[in-house]
Amino acid sequence: PRSDGMDFHETIEKGHGRIETRRYWHTDDIDWFEDKKRWPGLASVGMLESTRIVKGAASVERRIFLCSIPRNAQRFGEAARGTSSPHISPRSKMRALPESFEVVKYAG
Repeated sequence: PRSDGMDFHETIEKGHGRIETRRYWHTDDIDWFEDKKRWPGLASVGMLESTRIVKGAASVERRIFLCSIPRNAQRFGEAARGTSSPHISPRSKMRALPESFEVVKYAG
């Protein structure tokens, strides 16, 4: 993790006629979050930006998550993809992840 309070990780996958780039930002700087007392165990906030290019057409999806894991963008990315637990499908949303509390914003 970086020392400035923000960590970054990026993955690029090619296959099935598409290119998907996922960018993960993860921070433990959450003093600004007014409702943090309502989330016992809250340790960090993460954002996943997924850019998908299929047949030349691009789409972008952004999701923001409240997390109970310490700052580490790679670990956050693995959790977001469902690769950190054999019990979670990569197609699951973060709501199902044991290391994250809830999707708090969904914007495309």
